[in-house]
Amino acid sequence: MRVCVFGAGAIGGHLAVRLGLSGCDVSVVARGAHLEAIRSKGLKLRTQAEEFITHPVATDDANELGPQDAVFVTVKTPALSDIAESLGRLIGPDTAVAFFVNGLPWWYLAEIEPRSKVWSPPLARMINSLDRAVGRERTLGGVVYSANHVPEPGVVFNSSPTHNKFLIGAAGDAMGDKCRSLVAAIKAGGAESQEAEPFVPEIWKKLMLNIVTGPLGAITGATSRFILTDDNLAPLAERITAETMAIARSCGIVDVTNPTARQAATATDHKPSMLQDYEAGRRPEIDTLIGALLDIARQRSIDTPFLAATMGLARARAMSLSIYP
Repeated sequence: MRVCVFGAGAIGGHLAVRLGLSGCDVSVVARGAHLEAIRSKGLKLRTQAEEFITHPVATDDANELGPQDAVFVTVKTPALSDIAESLGRLIGPDTAVAFFVNGLPWWYLAEIEPRSKVWSPPLARMINSLDRAVGRERTLGGVVYSANHVPEPGVVFNSSPTHNKFLIGAAGDAMGDKCRSLVAAIKAGGAESQEAEPFVPEIWKKLMLNIVTGPLGAITGATSRFILTDDNLAPLAERITAETMAIARSCGIVDVTNPTARQAATATDHKPSMLQDYEAGRRPEIDTLIGALLDIARQRSIDTPFLAATMGLARARAMSLSIYP
């Protein structure tokens, strides 16, 4: 199976190694020093106890790869609009495109509120460009539970070696068989994976955690464990979660629970991905993680003062670092 991982950073690099270990014909789209390291030395996945290395085809130009059986998109969401045309070059008649992204994915936003005027300009551009270039009929959703970072070019370090789960679900009705094939490939590479049906509740379950640890980590510089266990942050985390749950219920997600107490028991000193973006000088996923929730809340007259304040603080810090807008 020919598989391209578009964005071979922390999550994408981990996934690419697993797919390579499973025997897939893997290529990656990367850039800069990370790309050069993969080309010259291979792509390494490290834990405290193990190291795996694979040698995918690596490029910064999707035109060189041609149509794939499957594409995993693992770039940060602010880049999605810019890569839509390149994704189109990887698509053949039967290609499945799986989006492993934070926040509410573009195809789900298009389903719950198809009117473009609902969305802020960055979100509207993302939805429209991906709908044209990819299409919801070939799209798979992905949710990842795995703590990773890139300590040096060409290397991904996984700090949760006993807790790596990749959930995949079909956004439409046409990709069920391909979904199961990709689940099997990830399992064969040594990571836990499963088909999630229905898939949409899984998006909200992950978002319930990210909406707390991501922005609060970016604002405070704290790790996930600190955010979820600190007495001073706990009341704020509860208010943010409660507002997010209200938005989820308005979208028909009735079986939604507050995960913060459960996650606090198993949280690590991993830096949330949004904090990693701030520290690395990358544009953070503010619009897709928090902004999409606020757009839905405004449309449905849901009061969200704590989410709005969090958005303002996250934006202000990013602007002070010249990484937003």
